[in-house]
Amino acid sequence: MKLTHLITALVLLLCLAGVVGGGELVFSQYSDNQSTYGPSQAWSFTGTNSEVADDFVVKGRIDRVVADGFTWDLVDFQGVYIRFYECGPDNAPGALQQEYYLAASDPNLSHDSVGTVSANLSPAFWATGRHFISVQPVSN
Repeated sequence: MKLTHLITALVLLLCLAGVVGGGELVFSQYSDNQSTYGPSQAWSFTGTNSEVADDFVVKGRIDRVVADGFTWDLVDFQGVYIRFYECGPDNAPGALQQEYYLAASDPNLSHDSVGTVSANLSPAFWATGRHFISVQPVSN
């Protein structure tokens, strides 16, 4: 499993309190050709544990993340980690702010054969400006 482009179409669905209903798309970030190439994966069989992150600037509640660009090959998809990091003083990922793990069987997670992962986050992540996000598939 490899990440061919770090989140070539990262879609953050936001719920802005009092402004927009939950789950309505209000922000979408497409590839800017500045992505880092993978792999981004946790693969216990080979001891691989790598991830890549991309930045975004949003103020609001993130309750859904859609990322694509993953190549599954012939692996056993186990689930996905989604992590939010603060923006550090050197414009690199700083401290971990929130981490989600969704197992492949979780009804809040879906993935397809073309490399797209869609996850509903609960509780939602409250973004306050510039952050980094990592979507790390787990396989065996």
